[in-house]
Amino acid sequence: MSEPANAPQPPSTSSRSSASPQSNESESNTLQSNSPPASALQSNVPPAGRIVARWTMPDAAPRPSLSPEQAAQAELRARRGLMLIAIGVLGILWGVFHVLAALPTAEKLDFAHRMTDYQARSSVHETFPGGLARALIGLAIALWGGRMRAAALRALGRATS
Repeated sequence: MSEPANAPQPPSTSSRSSASPQSNESESNTLQSNSPPASALQSNVPPAGRIVARWTMPDAAPRPSLSPEQAAQAELRARRGLMLIAIGVLGILWGVFHVLAALPTAEKLDFAHRMTDYQARSSVHETFPGGLARALIGLAIALWGGRMRAAALRALGRATS
């Protein structure tokens, strides 16, 4: 049962021998021969016969057409939202500094004009409700501005979600 020399041979699963040092080289040559040529990797054109899925970015979806007046109004709302965010952050800082202002200052830290622990605590506790109210109002204004800006940017088709 001899086969001709040019007959196709079935692939062998045990072609590697663990004792030979050349098995790693043959494995790396096999991996390199299965990879596409370098010219195919550099071009954006898929190889012939291969089905390629097309995926677009969510922002690349068709945008609703707005009239110039509506686009200007949306831009104005986006700017107003940004201004409200800035005002809200300033309100939060105002509340924080309102509470910090009740702490003893540098001139009150010397021994002759010192405050007792009870005096410092009671002055901070007296100013805390006002500071908290200022900070919460600032937070509400900042959130309102964020919602206004997000709605305006969505109308313009520039949503960042």
